[in-house]
Amino acid sequence: MPTLHGRPRPYARFFDGGRAFHAVHGSIRTTVGSMGWVNLELGDARALWDVLKKGDHVHGWGRRTGT
Repeated sequence: MPTLHGRPRPYARFFDGGRAFHAVHGSIRTTVGSMGWVNLELGDARALWDVLKKGDHVHGWGRRTGT
């Protein structure tokens, strides 16, 4: 399982260098956020894991409230 800073990142799909979509344990609604990664609930991360493949284009937009 991929890790970053010693913490597991289940179903991590990397894009744009070191950024990735990944599942988190617990709530995705935190005040800290993901530090450049995209926090997803386990089911959503699993679904993306099944459909995203190397070379797929990823477009991100928006920002976290308060940032």
